[in-house]
Amino acid sequence: MIGYDFIIDEDLQSYLIEVNTNPCIEESSNLLKVLVPRMLDDMFRLTVDTVFNINGVQPVMNGGMH
Repeated sequence: MIGYDFIIDEDLQSYLIEVNTNPCIEESSNLLKVLVPRMLDDMFRLTVDTVFNINGVQPVMNGGMH
């Protein structure tokens, strides 16, 4: 997992500030308490589940990109 940090200026232009190879996944707000576990689950479905595919079942995303 890689963390990308962006900043958006007053004209809504986005700029990449940094890329972290070890991003913080702290659940420091109610929104993050929902999003972080889902993000980790989706990350494992896209990576580990595709390598260790049990019974030929394809991983299913929970409302994310396919």
